[in-house]
Amino acid sequence: MQSHDALAARASKVTEERERLRSLKAEALALRASLLQDEQLHDARRASLETIRNLLRRATLTADTVLQIIAGLRELGANAKPSYGECHESNTHADREESQDQTLGRDCASEMSARNGQNDRQIESVKKEHIKKDTHVNQTNASQSVGAPTMNRDPAKMAWTDFSHVADFFPDPPRTGEALNRVLFDIGRLLRIRQEKLMRGLQKAGAGRLLLILDYLLGKGEAIRQPEAYFDTILRA
Repeated sequence: MQSHDALAARASKVTEERERLRSLKAEALALRASLLQDEQLHDARRASLETIRNLLRRATLTADTVLQIIAGLRELGANAKPSYGECHESNTHADREESQDQTLGRDCASEMSARNGQNDRQIESVKKEHIKKDTHVNQTNASQSVGAPTMNRDPAKMAWTDFSHVADFFPDPPRTGEALNRVLFDIGRLLRIRQEKLMRGLQKAGAGRLLLILDYLLGKGEAIRQPEAYFDTILRA
């Protein structure tokens, strides 16, 4: 029994560390994106930021390394709210002083706790690996307006890896509603979409549809100059 409990505790710790690392990577990419908005950005700085992007995609990165990258980006003037991962690092030290600060991920999960039951059901659907080949569904006016073939899918019939752009940054599917919330809000930060906009989107469209929209926007990358406005357009249609 003790052996089983020890293994369960170790697995839980590994999962938490993995989620934190993914969150830190998303934050670093969001900081990088904020620097790329500078129209006066010189070629040397742009090349450095491209190197950082490639570095952040390495599977062997540690949380400490990503924290160093984040610190460097902030010194360059990058601006983005601390993620769950960075807040977790701060709270590790603050706990020694009995700090009552909470991580961003827990805040988000608390605010969206009413949605977690639905999110858990969505996760079960996302985790299914079987997909029907003929999954053409009636697309909404929003899908037609953006002309996106990837927006024509049913998220309930998709495996996690089918959200290919999301899975590129978050290869391991979340297993709880709280973990899914963290992924959604980390992607939103990466795309420079404000938290309140994401919460509204989650309430209106649900976790699966929101994940599909964010995956589409990630695929468009820097071709979309104002991803938040684009996000609003899709939700309103």
